[in-house]
Amino acid sequence: MVHVLLVEDNPDILANISMALEMNGYAVNQAANGQQALDFLNANPTAPDIIVSDISMPYINGYELLAACQQHIEWSGIPFIFLTALGDRKDILAGKKLGADDYLVKPFRPDELVVAIENKLRRIDQIKANAESKLDQNRRELLTLISHELRTPLTAIYGGTEMLADSLINVPDSMSQRMLSLVQSGAKRMRRLVDQIVLMTQLDSKSLGQSLANNTHQYDMKFIIERAYTLLEEEWQPDMPAATFNFNLSDEPVMVIGNPDFLVMMVSEGIRNAATFSPKGGQIDVELLQNGPFAFVTITDHGPGIPEEDLPRVWERFVQVNREKFEQQGMGLGLSLARESARLHKGDCTIESMVGVGTRLVLTLPLANIQNQ
Repeated sequence: MVHVLLVEDNPDILANISMALEMNGYAVNQAANGQQALDFLNANPTAPDIIVSDISMPYINGYELLAACQQHIEWSGIPFIFLTALGDRKDILAGKKLGADDYLVKPFRPDELVVAIENKLRRIDQIKANAESKLDQNRRELLTLISHELRTPLTAIYGGTEMLADSLINVPDSMSQRMLSLVQSGAKRMRRLVDQIVLMTQLDSKSLGQSLANNTHQYDMKFIIERAYTLLEEEWQPDMPAATFNFNLSDEPVMVIGNPDFLVMMVSEGIRNAATFSPKGGQIDVELLQNGPFAFVTITDHGPGIPEEDLPRVWERFVQVNREKFEQQGMGLGLSLARESARLHKGDCTIESMVGVGTRLVLTLPLANIQNQ
């Protein structure tokens, strides 16, 4: 429903216009002058969709109200229509110079105001749609740029270091081997950061949601988990996590519909998070089961746990809880990308944690036969 803030000092006109707008399906909030309108805007976190205001009013007039809105970052984009008996061309130009979107001279018919409101909102929707389309195009161009300009040199680094490693395989432990190991480790970290940026850009793009909506490809979550762990083993080499892994996967196929890269990423981030916080000699349990219409991937560690007050922050982008304590690497994107991906797949990702006991991450996805119905 469209919300209109109507500002008019004449109570009869205020009541009549409100009634006409409400009869046309608008939600109307009333203010008798500009000061009351500003008080309403300050008291309500959600801004109205449009402001319809008289000009000649006590305390704060319409021009002053518009000027105040233009100076506020959250109100400056609200469409503004003036209602006034001032029909002089100079008055109309003065209002439009301030940024008013339209100007109706009293007396006017209610349907004229309704048409003016609809036209302004339609124009705003067009501007927003064009801006979102341009932004989506920029994201795709950025994705292409990152994929080529960053991944290409990383591929060269990988290839070169692997050749060097092969040439040093029979050489006793040396400074060259240690330096080469550092380069390889740094390249792996950089590749993961690039991959996360690419995934984040795809998540922010409407194209991913559209492709998922039309996707019918099914994948066995057992294969997804195995693939995720294999890739993590390659990433961790030669420094495997100090914890051990216990996999309890369903014998029966657990089929879901989705993007395989994002499915693997969701599981990988959960396992990686558990490995990061697991103590030496600890155990990480990875379980796959289906219950009702959903598949559940549960990843449990026995690490330090997350304080209850910090749990909401683990889903925020670029946030790492207790980074200084656990010396985490990366940008703090992993879990946020995992949950955003799960929700795009019509599922969810949740965390339960207790300090001193450990953390359990649960990835929930609808089964393929349910999604197809």
